[in-house]
Amino acid sequence: HLGLAVASGEKWLGRGVRKAPVLFLNLELSQDTLHRRLHAVAQAMGIPPPVEFVILNLRGKIVSPTLMRERVLPLAKDRGVRLIIADPLYRISSSTGTDEN
Repeated sequence: HLGLAVASGEKWLGRGVRKAPVLFLNLELSQDTLHRRLHAVAQAMGIPPPVEFVILNLRGKIVSPTLMRERVLPLAKDRGVRLIIADPLYRISSSTGTDEN
């Protein structure tokens, strides 16, 4: 919801947001499941899925600091991304040995 709100410039939980490109790191769901979920949330928000919501499907991949530096950050820079959402976070923190909490 937050990512769709930022990408579309719509309010999030009643608060205004600054419209900006968003990069969503999908680390768990199948592409079909994620797209159905995003369309359902966008529909509930009363908006079309925003073009500025970029998805990087990384399901089944080990997300290491190297992958972040070599693949994610250049993509974010190229697209002018201002918000990166990793879902679920534990998939990144577990590869670095960091507790997600």
